[in-house]
Amino acid sequence: MKKTLKLIVSAVIAILLVAISVPAVFADTASPSPTASPTYGEKPEVKQAVSVDKDGNEAVINKDAITIVSFTEAKEQDNEKAVALKAASEALTQVLDRNYTGEYTTAQKESQEKLQEALSNLVVEGKVYKYDDYDATNLFEVTITAEIQEIFNNGGTVKLTFDYVGDKKPIVIHQREDESREWDIVDADKVKLLEGQVEVEFEHLCPVAFLAVEENAEPVAIQGPEGNGIDKIEKVGSENGVDTYRITFTDGTTFDFEITNGQAGDPGEPGEQGEAGKSISKVEKTGSANGVDTYTITFSDNSTATFTVTNGQAGDPGTPGDKGEAGDKGDKGDKGEAGAVGPKGDKGDSAPIWIWIVIIVLLVIIIILLIIFIATSRNRKDDDKEEPVEEAPVEEETPVEEEQAVEETPAEEEPVEEAPVEEETPVEEEQPVEEAPVEEEPEEEQEEAEDEEDEDDENAAPVVVPIVAAEGEEPVEEKDEYLCINYNKSHIAKLVALDDNMRQCYQLIKDLLCSYQVTNRVSWKYETFSKSRETFAKIMIRGKTLNLYLTVDVEKYASDPKNPLEPDKDGFAVIKIKSMRRTKYALQVLKDLLKSIKAEKVKDFTPVDFFEPYKGETEKSLIAKDLIKMVVERSNKPKPRAKQYKLLKETSVYNIHKYMDDNDAVNLVEKANREIDETNFGVIFTDQLCEVFEDGDTVDLAAIKAKVKGVDKKMTAYKLKPRGKMNKALTIDCDAFTLGAAKMVALTGGQLLSPSDQGAEE
Repeated sequence: MKKTLKLIVSAVIAILLVAISVPAVFADTASPSPTASPTYGEKPEVKQAVSVDKDGNEAVINKDAITIVSFTEAKEQDNEKAVALKAASEALTQVLDRNYTGEYTTAQKESQEKLQEALSNLVVEGKVYKYDDYDATNLFEVTITAEIQEIFNNGGTVKLTFDYVGDKKPIVIHQREDESREWDIVDADKVKLLEGQVEVEFEHLCPVAFLAVEENAEPVAIQGPEGNGIDKIEKVGSENGVDTYRITFTDGTTFDFEITNGQAGDPGEPGEQGEAGKSISKVEKTGSANGVDTYTITFSDNSTATFTVTNGQAGDPGTPGDKGEAGDKGDKGDKGEAGAVGPKGDKGDSAPIWIWIVIIVLLVIIIILLIIFIATSRNRKDDDKEEPVEEAPVEEETPVEEEQAVEETPAEEEPVEEAPVEEETPVEEEQPVEEAPVEEEPEEEQEEAEDEEDEDDENAAPVVVPIVAAEGEEPVEEKDEYLCINYNKSHIAKLVALDDNMRQCYQLIKDLLCSYQVTNRVSWKYETFSKSRETFAKIMIRGKTLNLYLTVDVEKYASDPKNPLEPDKDGFAVIKIKSMRRTKYALQVLKDLLKSIKAEKVKDFTPVDFFEPYKGETEKSLIAKDLIKMVVERSNKPKPRAKQYKLLKETSVYNIHKYMDDNDAVNLVEKANREIDETNFGVIFTDQLCEVFEDGDTVDLAAIKAKVKGVDKKMTAYKLKPRGKMNKALTIDCDAFTLGAAKMVALTGGQLLSPSDQGAEE
């Protein structure tokens, strides 16, 4: 019956969902959706920076001195650069978005109109487009140091190489930082498309945008072959009322003609007397056919004369005539006027409403019938098979017996200088220990679960990472060999790994113990506190639980059902601490114990931050300091109590991050004790090495320069990056690496050496 009710409720919900979707069916689908706010893609990474002084001399710049802020990042910030980037975004939206209906701000109107005009006259691969046919694919702010700014101040330029995905060279624009906020288009010859990168030479830096022509944009003009146009017109002589003018063409040829009182005559022969004061107003190209260009001279009285130019040689000025037809477009000709927008077509008729209603009703009926049929079938089966079954009584969990605390021996302890014990004096009244203010946690019944035993992370079962090929890829071949990693963490290393809450609990307990005249010693597994050579307290970390062992009578605290103490085999009472409430209880029991053993307080005790010496420590640095013992073995079968990675015959860059933990990959990199020469830092990819080296080879910078083709011979250091596939077990000595490269090398059975401690993200 309950199942039938659930199915009926599901049917009702399905009907409601269908009913809600009906209005959407009849909605006006022709209405345009609002324009989404631009995202401008991800920020590009600077791969190389080069300065060029005014004499053309180049020098490599440290790329770390250049900071890129993406538009996405700027939206979350409120500094000067972020404000400039947001304003640049608004300006580009107004220029490029054909659906923009707002008004330009006064400060930006002139600069935006200039950008529109420049884009309208821009020739892209021999074609000219409307300004709103361009999309901004990237928008970012480039922040530079004062040293690089000085390069611009001295008339130099800076070449920046960015990572870039695309088969067409972008149009690069950048905005001036002065009050004009004008946009400059970087000359096409200063933008170079490389393999996976683009190089841009800047004359100044500020908000930068990469533009691209929309995929379906149609050009307004096609650039024709280069013609022989007019370069300049100048007056070269004047004598006896006759002015001599010279037209210089773009191929360097010239044509001289005379004007008597402003009226043009035949070349070499004086023209008829004209009215005084006439002069040339303009000369323009008005036609072109069969290699012959026609030009028209317009005089100050609006009279005209025409002449022709064949292959750069001017013909005789003809008599004023009608203006000829426009010829083929020359280099960067004037943009023609845009045609009128055609009327919007009528909206097509939608399907009759009754058809949609019939379809929806039929669907609802079918769904209801299916649900009723399924419910009826299940009920019959349940009636035949279902019998009342008594629930078995749930047995209460018995507490897991605590692992026997290991008794410390002098051999494994690191002796700490013991404070001198003063002779016994009459015990003064005990002063309460100041505790840090802590928020009170609600005491709920669920907190009883805090007393459950944590699984010890050192006793974890073997972890074998499964090798699963990515979708669309061939399965990765595996070797019959495992990489086994075992971490043996010291008490200090476990303390460093505690979260902030458990650190605060430990700090309160340690402060109380150290405020008395007792001896504190730290061994590999735990730390002890003793008085007169008798140990009365131990602290041990098991998983995420802080275990406090005290020499108190368990029966004394058995009356408290929420805070019972558990004995271990050595007679210590164990308090398992997972919360601040449990810590407060432990502090009270500890105070009773210190009072019972007549421990004396330290005069003028000042609490010490016990975690201060370990700030910034990582698993890698703790391994280097022998606070974590990392044992790495290769075996034909998995080993107990170790993390296992099955070695591969071949690794792929597309799914390598599924196969190995990031920390394990970094920890497997062996430290190379040498300095890095960053004069000329390059990049080497894993597939380049597999092409020229064999299994078992040792690879360093010298070997790379000798065997890998196309590398920069002046390279002084290199970063190893993953690419393609890796099928060789190599020992690689690099100066820096990424996580992907470290994983590829380790999982193919190789070894990575580097002076760098951390791998960077790809």
